[in-house]
Amino acid sequence: MVVGEVVTFATFASGTMATAGGVPRPSFADPGVLRAVVLSGVYLAMVGLIGVR
Repeated sequence: MVVGEVVTFATFASGTMATAGGVPRPSFADPGVLRAVVLSGVYLAMVGLIGVR
């Protein structure tokens, strides 16, 4: 689960940095953003666990 969380937070950070200056950037303070990033990591963990079975 830790690897999925690291991947999603790194992807969010790189995506935020890659957007142009005129494009609105999401932040963790925006409603629902932190929950979406955390649950994306949980999703990756669940897919990995299903694949092990």
